[in-house]
Amino acid sequence: MVAGVDPTAGLDVASRVELHNLLRESRQRGMTIILATHDMAEAEELSDRVAILLNGKIATIDSPMAITATGAAFTKVSISTRQSILLNNHHSIPAVGQQMVKDQYTIYFSTDIGQTVAALINTVEKDGDTLLDLRVERPSLEDRFLEITNGGTK
Repeated sequence: MVAGVDPTAGLDVASRVELHNLLRESRQRGMTIILATHDMAEAEELSDRVAILLNGKIATIDSPMAITATGAAFTKVSISTRQSILLNNHHSIPAVGQQMVKDQYTIYFSTDIGQTVAALINTVEKDGDTLLDLRVERPSLEDRFLEITNGGTK
């Protein structure tokens, strides 16, 4: 049996930042580091490859970007325009599972960001509005970890 130690557990913020910097420097010098952590944001930031374990077996192994690019989790697309034409919900945007409005942004949860983003830009241009902000946010490594290990329930 292999026991892992989470090296940043219990560290204050300054000490954690210092340890992260040491890990980055070691990686830049070509050192291979195996890091056991429960902090998915830490794993996503520091790792070239991540292995997610489930019942003692590797459930998936890949780069953090590749892991977060797959799965059932929706990609969040937030958009704000000068005239706020999208806030009235009368536009049909493809590949959207859910939609909400928050702080002058219309937020779409998309299963196909290419279709969704293209339709949003076309709609804004067709209606003569001006795009102020467009943000595309993939699911986090924590979202994917939860999806892989227990069906996404938090």
